[in-house]
Amino acid sequence: KIEKINNPLWFINLKDQIKIPETLTFNMILNLASVCNADNEKILWSFIENYYPKIKKRESIFLNQLLELGVNYYKKFISPQKKYRKASTKEIDGFKMMIKVLEESSEGITSEELQTKIYEIGMKLEFEKLRDWFSAFYEVVLGQKEGPRIGSFIKFYGKENSITLLKKRMEN
Repeated sequence: KIEKINNPLWFINLKDQIKIPETLTFNMILNLASVCNADNEKILWSFIENYYPKIKKRESIFLNQLLELGVNYYKKFISPQKKYRKASTKEIDGFKMMIKVLEESSEGITSEELQTKIYEIGMKLEFEKLRDWFSAFYEVVLGQKEGPRIGSFIKFYGKENSITLLKKRMEN
């Protein structure tokens, strides 16, 4: 086994053993860990199993390792840096509009459709720079300067969880 690991091509033979959904990136794992304030990978598994119902935890050895690494990275590097800021009146209006969009959207809405609707909210609120609208979400809701595509994140995190998170962050 040691000889195998010392060979830089050892990972090629693992391809059949690696079972991870194409759309699940390590960045998404980090974002999920951050929002959940995850102290272990079990918390993340509940979201993953909800979004990918066919995935089998026992057969996903590589994914288990990624989740463990993601939680460790979150605890060491992200958590100490998190700083939530209070939302402005304009941002609160936008978050309320976002909640309404989520409440009225079907479960079948795609992440791209959500992203477009979030973009439209920013346009409607006439942010000087549209980037400021997206930054507001990251800073107020996630406690970070940057983050994932919001539509993809909401789709993965879940509509109801996202609504609850938005309401909670607007109260703070």
